[in-house]
Amino acid sequence: MSGELSEHKACEDQKLFIQVMGKEHPEGHRFVFYDRTDQQEQEALTARVEEEDLPEPLSRIHGWTWKDQPERNVWLEIASEEGAPIRVPLFRRVQQTPWQEHPQRTVWQHHVVQPVMPLALWQSLLDGNKHALPARPGYLYVHYQGAIWREIEIAMSESGQWEFRDVDLAQHRDNAGEYADNHRPSVGKPLVEIWLPARQDLSWLSSEVKVAFSDVQWSAPRLNYLEANPTVLNQRFQSVSLQAPAQTVSSGRLLAAEQLSAQRERCPGLEWQIAHPPLWTEDLTGQAVTSRYAEIETEQQQLDAGGPEAVNVAWNNAKKPDSPSRLEAGLRAAAAEAITQSHRDTAASGASDGEENTPLPWKDAPAGSDVFEDARQRQIPGLVIDDPMFELRHALVQTQQSQGYLSALLERCASRPHYRSAIMVQKRLMPERIGDQDNPLHEFADGEVLGYRAGKFHTAVATLARDIAHDLWEAHQTRLADYLGDASYQRVLADYFSLEGGDYLSGFEIAQQCFTALSLDPQRADTLLNQDIANQFGRSHARAAQRTLLALLEDGSREPLHAMCFPDSETYPVEQPFSLPEEEANDGSGTFRPLALANESQRSQPPASDELYTLEVSILAAMARTSATGELKRWTNALDTLFGKIAESGNNLLAQVADESQRTAMAARLYLPSFNASRGALHALIGDLTFQPLGSVDMSRKVLLGVEDVASGLTFGLDKAEREYLARNNQRQFYGEVYRTQDNKLLGGTNKQRLRSMQEVGEAREVRFVFADADSQAAKMVRRGRTQIGWAERGAEVIKLPYILVVAEAMNLWQSLPALRELELKTGVSLAAAVVDLTLATLNLSDYIAKRHQAPRPIVYVSEISQKVLIRNSQTNIVSRLFPSLIRVNWSVTKASGLLLAISMTWEAVGRFDEGDTDAGIAFAAAAIGATLLMVFSGPVGWIGLALLLGGSISGIWLTDGPVEQWLKHGPFGDQRDDAPWLLDPEEAYYRLQSLLANIQVSIRRVSPVERDALLARLGQTHDRPSGTTSPLGRLWQAQPNLQQGINTAIEVRSALPGMGVELQDVAALSLVRGERSVSPAGSIWERRSSTRVPPLLTQLASHCITYFVHTPKSERVYGFGSGDVYRWDIQLQFRETTRPPLLPNRRIFPAPPPLEEMPSDMTEVLSLEDATDDYWIKETLDVS
Repeated sequence: MSGELSEHKACEDQKLFIQVMGKEHPEGHRFVFYDRTDQQEQEALTARVEEEDLPEPLSRIHGWTWKDQPERNVWLEIASEEGAPIRVPLFRRVQQTPWQEHPQRTVWQHHVVQPVMPLALWQSLLDGNKHALPARPGYLYVHYQGAIWREIEIAMSESGQWEFRDVDLAQHRDNAGEYADNHRPSVGKPLVEIWLPARQDLSWLSSEVKVAFSDVQWSAPRLNYLEANPTVLNQRFQSVSLQAPAQTVSSGRLLAAEQLSAQRERCPGLEWQIAHPPLWTEDLTGQAVTSRYAEIETEQQQLDAGGPEAVNVAWNNAKKPDSPSRLEAGLRAAAAEAITQSHRDTAASGASDGEENTPLPWKDAPAGSDVFEDARQRQIPGLVIDDPMFELRHALVQTQQSQGYLSALLERCASRPHYRSAIMVQKRLMPERIGDQDNPLHEFADGEVLGYRAGKFHTAVATLARDIAHDLWEAHQTRLADYLGDASYQRVLADYFSLEGGDYLSGFEIAQQCFTALSLDPQRADTLLNQDIANQFGRSHARAAQRTLLALLEDGSREPLHAMCFPDSETYPVEQPFSLPEEEANDGSGTFRPLALANESQRSQPPASDELYTLEVSILAAMARTSATGELKRWTNALDTLFGKIAESGNNLLAQVADESQRTAMAARLYLPSFNASRGALHALIGDLTFQPLGSVDMSRKVLLGVEDVASGLTFGLDKAEREYLARNNQRQFYGEVYRTQDNKLLGGTNKQRLRSMQEVGEAREVRFVFADADSQAAKMVRRGRTQIGWAERGAEVIKLPYILVVAEAMNLWQSLPALRELELKTGVSLAAAVVDLTLATLNLSDYIAKRHQAPRPIVYVSEISQKVLIRNSQTNIVSRLFPSLIRVNWSVTKASGLLLAISMTWEAVGRFDEGDTDAGIAFAAAAIGATLLMVFSGPVGWIGLALLLGGSISGIWLTDGPVEQWLKHGPFGDQRDDAPWLLDPEEAYYRLQSLLANIQVSIRRVSPVERDALLARLGQTHDRPSGTTSPLGRLWQAQPNLQQGINTAIEVRSALPGMGVELQDVAALSLVRGERSVSPAGSIWERRSSTRVPPLLTQLASHCITYFVHTPKSERVYGFGSGDVYRWDIQLQFRETTRPPLLPNRRIFPAPPPLEEMPSDMTEVLSLEDATDDYWIKETLDVS
């Protein structure tokens, strides 16, 4: 280096200056001169370089004496570890350049080279701020002077240093100048900066220099394709400006060295799992992600525990728009999985006691070094480059993590002891509507137990946590849809689709994962979600994902990715067998190559690890090596699974379309491309399959392999539930027949001899929904209370005070009657009150009639008794003055009745308070106060007491908790657990709830001769043959000589209980009751004459229904006045859970006892048909119309 350069550079002439920005540049770069034809190296000129540092702008000046030199070409030489150095053309036709300087502003020389540090652009998902991250490991491609100028591998050294190594592209071209090698080793020496041409002949190269980053090394066809197609090249590369470093992050611009924040090396596998990758790169300690995870773990633990902290702290913080962890799906999925794992049964998971969980990738992360420290010191700016593939992968993984988070929450819910009870409450009580009908049980949803979102029930079904999961799902899935729907992001995938060998599958694997992530609907994936639940979250939708996926999958799509994943339908029509081309060239565009896929499918084993260069296919091959061998080869099976998942994403999308006509119209558009791609990829197996209407096929030469009814979801004639049922029960055959409802005509079945016409099958497509009727115990109680109020109000208009009291006493009697069998003190008081009530009613009523009408002598006699004086009170002292002078029988009975009524109401109030039924307890307490006032006082005070008594007693009856409310308050989700400890047992709690919601209903109807004949015909067809069905239509209980004439009545038992008559054995007593109906001017009277227990002639089992077919004698019709025999049926029914050896007998019967009643230890009386009690048996009396 010469000092004369700086002293006389402004005066000297005939010099060439090249300015390299920054300082202290390490060795590895050198300028080399050639003649204008690039044929002769000018070694002497190259050696005469003179260098000097320039303080403003900070740079290194390279100068050459240019006396008598013609125009030369400048090449950039990069040191190589193998063979000759790598040389690339830099500046063309250079000559002497006058020195550039200005006393007041910064100026640059004619030719400027800008060393850069490659940076990846990242835009925050929370606030939109832009961040510049160190470039990931991969390949940086630079396009300059009309060709791909440099291929630079970005990697981290073993010592953790960032390094850049060049590929000698010139060594991989053939004689025609085309790239020939797909795998090109990087032979350049590791560099710490990348030199790029920034300025030539006083002009900044604003659009001449283009860069592109790729995860994978481009194949030779890909390089040739981009160089030969400028339009495509401009779409894949981005122009950069190297003029002046900026102070803010902007894509394609330089970022000033002083703005390079301290950052560590990239770790893509970890960064994909966090919503904000700078959380990792900008933390040199390695603790930021760990701290964030600890916060989220605490949040998830609070949500899992429930209570005020779950809603006030965890949920509120997660929902705040400015919360740093609002979009953290991966960390939440990991925390939820950790909680689930801690509660998972060790034996069921197959883990040993000493087995440890897989450590989290951010746990115990070491401290990192600042990769920008050297660049900042040497004033090397960063070059911000788009990294669309990282954004796409990040959105994909975050979407998958959101889906995994929801799955972990559902698994955690399933591991809770009372999960089955929670599911039943969620499905039966919470929705406002079930189907198109109002849900009568929804009234309980707003109660204290079910209304508090952080209560035990909502914690059991993870309501708050699933709300967060739905937000995450929608946010990340929408972002993935936006990226994948952008053509620029799709074109990046062509880097993968243009690879050779097994790596060609990497593009399909990435696309398949994206398609699958977009096809999943949170409202379908969340099995606990119900859109009919009021004020529920889950209003998230996948419309953006649906639109994007439809545009990519449908036949005729013009999206770039569609052409990569699927063959052209015009070139390969589905109506004809798939014909592979004899020769196929990889043109580098990434379009579908069926021959390459067909060749891959012929491999007997997955490719070796050293043959693969992509992460996706390496994982696919590893999984294929460990998979069990079946009828297909391992690698063929992997391809079959890959393309099967692509087709499945279309199925998932189709299932989200509500309108049947739209779904049918979309079906073919979605299926055809996937079907065609599978034919090409698995050509040896299914290449000859065609897709065409049945009428155009010669069935004598074709075999129908399968049928799928898109509209109804039937596959091979079975829907999903039926297929799962058959698989679960090891069924190998399916039997069934379809009848037309109106005339019982057979339309279809498994017996081909009985199938009349295939054209009639369409009429049998009928979907039936079974809904529970609005006949719950709670609804009955409401109606009962309202009836009593109406009765009391009507009575108050015409009856005086004593008689209104009679009404109240009658209500008390009605309430006491069900407890007559219990021998408790409370029952004795209630019974005594009832007896006194009857006595008082008799006395008051006789007195009322005797005074106003010509009453019969017995009534007059009773009236005289009521007015009989028992005691003549002289009223000589204070105490005696409290009583009337004549104490009559009526007065004494009235006071006794009031006393007993006050005691009874007080007892009821205490009982309600003890059960936690506060509102009913307050009402009965008010009634007790009213009864006391009525007993002690008369006049206005007595009327006040009457109002309290009537209002309190009626309100108490109305507000008394019904069985469902009792189960909610005293069961696993309530706070009052002392009165019914058996409801804390998960099985017992579920059993009691199942019984409450069983809604067992018994009805009777006439059986027409047409229905009877069809029924018996079916019975003969299925039962008299050697190959009977595995699930018989009915069982013959009694053979009669003329069975056909016997059946004329059907007694139907319907219920929501599953497995009636199979898993639940029905114990039924059917009694035919003969009675005499007499018609007279006074009215019609029915009197029981006899009762005969009759076994059913036939019992038919169906889903949620048992039908008993019996014979009912013809009733005698009475004309005018007279009498005749009329028949009724008394039904006594109980379901008992069957027990299979070697299990012990169980105690499950339906109906179950009320929630607050313990199951008796001795079941003899409960199971006895003769001593049947109302709590354990269904009893109905049915008239035959």
